[in-house]
Amino acid sequence: MVALPEGLELGAQATDIDTAAVTRLATLASRTGYDVVDLAGFFDEVDGLAQNQMVSLRDARNGAQNIETANQGVIETVVSVTQAATETLEKVKASSASIEASLDTTKNMAAWVAGIEDRVAELDATLKSIVQSNGQITTIAKQVNILAINATIEAARAGDAGKGFAVVADAIKDLSRQTAQAAAGIGDNITNLGDWTTAMRVDAQTTAEQTAHLVDAADSTHAALRDITHSTERTHQDATNISARARDVEAATAAFAAPFKLIEASATTVGDGITKARGRLEGMVDSCEKIVQATTGLGAETPDSAFIAAGMDMAEQIADLFEQAVKVGTISQNDLFSRQLTPISNTAPQQHMAPFTDFTDQVLPPILEAALQIDARVAFCAAVTRSGYLPTHNKKFSHPQGNDPEWNAGNCRNRRLFDDRVGLKAGQNQDPFLLQVYRRDMGNGEFILMKDLAVPITVQGKHWGGLRMGYKL
Repeated sequence: MVALPEGLELGAQATDIDTAAVTRLATLASRTGYDVVDLAGFFDEVDGLAQNQMVSLRDARNGAQNIETANQGVIETVVSVTQAATETLEKVKASSASIEASLDTTKNMAAWVAGIEDRVAELDATLKSIVQSNGQITTIAKQVNILAINATIEAARAGDAGKGFAVVADAIKDLSRQTAQAAAGIGDNITNLGDWTTAMRVDAQTTAEQTAHLVDAADSTHAALRDITHSTERTHQDATNISARARDVEAATAAFAAPFKLIEASATTVGDGITKARGRLEGMVDSCEKIVQATTGLGAETPDSAFIAAGMDMAEQIADLFEQAVKVGTISQNDLFSRQLTPISNTAPQQHMAPFTDFTDQVLPPILEAALQIDARVAFCAAVTRSGYLPTHNKKFSHPQGNDPEWNAGNCRNRRLFDDRVGLKAGQNQDPFLLQVYRRDMGNGEFILMKDLAVPITVQGKHWGGLRMGYKL
């Protein structure tokens, strides 16, 4: 920073200096600083966009890599599914063929069982005919037996002449008796055979019903296997199609990986260029600030002269207040120069308390509020420490915080740490004064161009910080 030339006070006139030219130079430097700061603000916005684009590109690249990884997993899964579907299809076809063969056997068996039932029915009809015939035999045997008895009686009446006939009659009775016995035996056997055929018919009917259910079940199983076969074939085809699409995705992902890298490299180059340009702009701002300081020190009457004089006077008043308070013990020098900051809970933006905050809240408001009356362009006036901490602000910027961080950023600016470039330079400046141009963040995305005057505050020979006065251009 450029200090006032030795032996030259603010506003002094030098006979060998063209003050008008110096004033024009100061005005030109001030306007240049204004334009450069505005341009730097634009670069900040572009840099912010570039950084966001870099983040988006990295996210997109990571997303593409995730897609590639996931797609590889899909390919592996589809290959396994295709293989499993192929094996399943072969097994299902084999099972279907086996079921179909079994179904044919079952149908043949059902037809055979149905034939048995028919033959049993025929046998039952035959047995009934035999029973009828056996009944007739029994009847005939009874009649023959009666005739033999009558013949025996007649032979007895005939005496010796009927003896031969009596022998025949006895033989006929024996034959009749044997015939009756045989017929009875045949009847018993027919009865047993009838019971057996009846049981066999019932069994045949039951077997036929069970066989019919078995045929139905076999038909259903065969139909189900046929559906499974078709579904497996479709699954196999779908898996093949998915595999083909996954290969397409793999090729597409590989295709845009290279452009992604080029875009990312280009964005990185642009971001680096913006950063370098921003650094050069800051250098230009510093140069403009030095020119304004130098020309003001040479006695030029610039639009800033009145603000500088007022700022230097107020900084001196604050230094006197601080020194007097330390002398009488209102506050210790250790507390006044403490760098300890305690965060205030539930504040956004974050606010802090320092050991001297309550003290500055008591003694600074009269001076800070009076500064707002110097000129209508004065926007604020506050004292800041070397670290950029601002304990006490103008009343209009010292509202209690609410629930909206954006509103808080513009209306609750006390007890805040402003450790940006302008804030730190203002707090750490030890030249008679420092003029900076900057974009002030008012919250809700609103920025205004301001001039920031900083005058150092020294207490008992020790640099405490500086007085900051901001006024609109």
